[in-house]
Order: sequence, then structure tokens, then C-alpha cells
Amino acid sequence: MVSWRNSIAIRYFLVSLVAAVVPMIVIGALYDRYSSGLVDTLTGERLERRLTAIAGRLMGFLDNRFYQLETLSGYPALASIVSTTGSEPADASLMAVVQLEADQPDLYGILLFSNEGDLVRAIPGRAAAGPPYWGGGRFSLAGLDRVTVPGGEVLGPIPARLGRPASFLLMRPLFAKFNRSEPAGAIALHVRLASLTELMGGEDEAGLFRPLLVMAGGTVYSSVGIPEPTPTKLIRGEEILPGWSPAVAVDWEDIAAPLEHVRYDLMIAIGGVVAVLIWLFLGLLRKVTGRIAMLVKGADAVASGDLSWRISCAGDDEISTLARAFNGMAERLQQVVRSTIETEKMAVLASSRPESRTRSAIPWRR
Repeated sequence: MVSWRNSIAIRYFLVSLVAAVVPMIVIGALYDRYSSGLVDTLTGERLERRLTAIAGRLMGFLDNRFYQLETLSGYPALASIVSTTGSEPADASLMAVVQLEADQPDLYGILLFSNEGDLVRAIPGRAAAGPPYWGGGRFSLAGLDRVTVPGGEVLGPIPARLGRPASFLLMRPLFAKFNRSEPAGAIALHVRLASLTELMGGEDEAGLFRPLLVMAGGTVYSSVGIPEPTPTKLIRGEEILPGWSPAVAVDWEDIAAPLEHVRYDLMIAIGGVVAVLIWLFLGLLRKVTGRIAMLVKGADAVASGDLSWRISCAGDDEISTLARAFNGMAERLQQVVRSTIETEKMAVLASSRPESRTRSAIPWRR
């Protein structure tokens, strides 16, 4: 038998295997590369558009609140309120205006502070709850992060506590009517943090992107104004205030899951193709080697003198054609041998007749 290294069948099998598997591997690698790049591009563009839209909504909300604050700080009579102890009655019409401005769903209320930072008056709004509006308690500005902006200052965020949901302050100085050089106190809008974060929207339908608000101190708030642990994958957008920026927490595992499934299916397909090729090759090799072995056995039989040996030649393939040629050769060889034997027999019989011996003993006479 031919060794496996010199086997034509094995060579053809290896060539077929390489021809089938290599293109699949190349296609899989190209798919992995371009699909990952496409997902990154589409995801990046989608997040960029979403973060830009969120930043626009948040800045619009803050601009409206700063405009409201600027309008309120323009009332000179407010400076007289904060410059007193707060026990004196204020102008009723002025307080009615302030109360109307405070009575908005986005505000807990409006706070008036002295120059020393002490709370003088707290005008509750529609969403007011707990101190300093109800139930007493001291309201201090100490320890709050401060960010200076053209419209005033932003203080906070103020964490959620018992009776006091998370919030932040938009503060602007108050000046007396005839003294614009030195502030007499300050006015602040006590803004619901949830009113700001709700504008970011919720998670997308697939749950892959979750909007968050990142503060200057690094604290991360959800879309409902609740602090959360900082996600491992966080993409920040344009700043709406110094240190304040919307962000999106991306669940890359869920995004990559379809690609992983496709890659897994592709590997299964490659393994299946290899298994089918091996199975087909083994069946073909067993069949081919068996038929070749019959040819070899027939050749050995003829070589040993058994000219009656015939090979089964069912089918129309190359080996069947070779088997028929082999059988024809053996039959013709058998006929030649028979003819030779018959000739030799006839010669022997002819030489052994008495007449032949007598004639050969008497010389020919003319």
C-alpha cells in the first residue's frame, strides 16, 4: 500500500480542507473587524447626537432659571428685606410677586440670604418639603461646591436627606436701590435636581445606554436625581456648567453580545465544515483504498499465474474503467496463454505420430 504521505487522496483532502476553511476564516476575520468598527461608529454617532441633545435641553432649562433669577434680583426692595433681621413685615405686593415666582414645579422655593450667608427668609414653592420651609432646622451653605457663571453662582448639589430631596441653588447678589457697588445680600432659587436630570430622558428601548449627570465633585446622578456609583464605561458630553456635564453609561457587554453570537456561530460553522469534510474524506478514502486494494490483489494474482482472476467493475468512474481494462487485459492474456498451450500441444502430438517417424527415417527418393 502507498504511505499516507504519498497518498493522492490525502493530498486532495488537504487541498479541499484548506480551500473550504481558509475563506471562511478570512470572511470571519473581516466580519469581526468591520462589524466592530461599524458598531463603534454607529454607537459613537448615536451617543454624540444624544449627548448634544441632552446638553441643549439642560442648558435651556438653566438659562430659563437664570433669567428668572435675574428678574427677581432686579427688585431693589428685596435688598431691604435681607438687610433686616427678617422679623419685620415685608411689602405685601413684593412678597406676592416672589411667592408667584416660587410657586413653580421646578422649584422648592426661593431663599434670601444675608451677606454673611445666613438664611433670612424661605419662600416655599409648590414642591417645598421639609427644612428650611417646614419643620424648622438650619440651612447652611457651608461645604457646598460653588461654580461661578455669568448669571451668578451655582451651589451644590445638595444631597437628598430626610425631608429634603436632592437639589441645588442658583444664587445672585442683591443690591440696594442707591448702592450698586456693594451687595446687600443674595437671592437663590432652590431648584429640584430631578427637574434638571429628568430632561435627560430614560434608558433606550434596548437598555444599552443610560443617561447620567456628572457633577464637579465627581458625583454621578441618575435621570431621577438619585446618586449612583460611577460606571466603568462612561462617555461624557459637553459641559453645561463648569464641571457639570451629561454622560451616558454604556453597557458594552450587551452591545457586543450579538457580535459574540455571530462569531460563535461562525466558529461552529467552520467546525461543522471541517467535520463534514473529514467524514466525507474518510468514507471516500476507505472506498477508494478498498477498490485500489482489489486492483493490487488482482495484479498479484495474475502475476502469480491465476489468469482467471477478475475484478468487480460496477460503476462508471475511473477505477471501474481501470478494473474493466484490467479484466480485458487478463482475459486476452489468458487467451494468449491458452493459444500458446494449444499450439505446443499440437506440435507435441504431431511429432509423436508413427508416420512422422517412418518418413523421417527413409531418405527421399526421386
